[in-house]
Amino acid sequence: MDFLSWVLESRLPTFTPQACAQVLEHHLPSPVESLEEWLLDDEDESAEEA
Repeated sequence: MDFLSWVLESRLPTFTPQACAQVLEHHLPSPVESLEEWLLDDEDESAEEA
């Protein structure tokens, strides 16, 4: 299995690890294990056309 890892750094003292986690949770699919949730809208449309 492949894994993607990132290092996020901020120079803003108010951007804490907790704030970063909240931003990511808001923008990531839920549940993150569901591969279908990761498809982009244009990928959904092209899959339907095939």
